[in-house]
Amino acid sequence: MKSYPFYFYTGIVLILFMQLCLLLDIRIITIWATPTLWTGLILLTDGILAKTNRSLIQNRALGKLAFISVLSWWMFEWFNIFFSNWHYQGLLQTLHFRYLGYLWAFATIFPGVLLVYGIIVTIIPKILYKQFHLTSSFLIASFIIGLLFLFIPIIPFSMYYTNRAADPDLFIWLSWSANTFYSEFTAGFIWLAFIFILEPLNYLLNRPSLYAELVLGKYSKLLALIVAGLLCGYLWEFWNWWAATKWIYTVPILPHIKLFEMPILGYIGFATFAWEIYAITALVYPKAITILERER
Repeated sequence: MKSYPFYFYTGIVLILFMQLCLLLDIRIITIWATPTLWTGLILLTDGILAKTNRSLIQNRALGKLAFISVLSWWMFEWFNIFFSNWHYQGLLQTLHFRYLGYLWAFATIFPGVLLVYGIIVTIIPKILYKQFHLTSSFLIASFIIGLLFLFIPIIPFSMYYTNRAADPDLFIWLSWSANTFYSEFTAGFIWLAFIFILEPLNYLLNRPSLYAELVLGKYSKLLALIVAGLLCGYLWEFWNWWAATKWIYTVPILPHIKLFEMPILGYIGFATFAWEIYAITALVYPKAITILERER
C-alpha cells in the first residue's frame, strides 16, 4: 500500500503546533493562526489524497489553484465594500507583513475547500435521484439571474452618485434604495451569483459541472460540496475564534445567535460558497477538479 508523503506529517505538526499556541494564547504566533492552520490542513488532506493519486501537490496543480484563490477572494473582499459584513481585527501594523498574511491566507481558501471535498466525495455513498430536466431557457435564466444578483449589493451605493448620470431622473425610480444599510442585507446574493453565472458556462463548455451531474440524476458531488463547505466553515470559525488576528461579523440578520463569531444563519453561505469555488475552478482551471474527482 502506498505510504503517506512526508508533507502529510508536516501538516499534522503545523496544526498541532498552532492549536497549542492558541490554547496558550501566544499572540506573537497566533497572529499567523489562520494561514498556518489552513496550510497544515492542505498538506494533511493532500497527503491523504496522494495515496489514491489525486494529490494537487504531486500533480503540480496547487500553485495555480492558490493563485486563483488569491484573485477570487480579493474579488469577494471588493464586494464586501458594499455589504460590509466582515471586518478584520488585530492586524499587523506593518503593511508589507500584513499583505504577506493576506496573500498567504487567501491562497489557502480554494485548495482547502476543494481538498476536503476531494476526500468527502470518495467516502460519500452514490446518491441517484430524479434527473433534472435542463433546457436552454433554464441556462439563460440562470445566467441572467446570476448577473442580477451581482448588481444588487451595488445599487444602494450607486444611488448616491446619480448626479454623475447623463440625467439623474433616469434613476428616480431607484432613489428609495439610496441607503447603504440596505446593502448589508445583500451578501447572500453574492454567495449564489457565481453558481448561477458559471454553471451554465461550465455545462456548455463541457467542464466539470454540477448542473451536468443533476441532469444525470447524480447528487453525490453536490452533497459532498455542501458537507465540505459546512465543515470548512466550522473550521474557519473555530480557529478564527481563538486567533489574535481574526475577523468579526456585522450581519444584520439575527446577529446575536452565533456559533463562534459567525451568526448561525451565515453557515448556510459556506455551503453555497463551496459550490462557487467549484464553479470558478471548473471554468478557469478544470485540471484541479479533474484530479480530485479521478476514479480511485
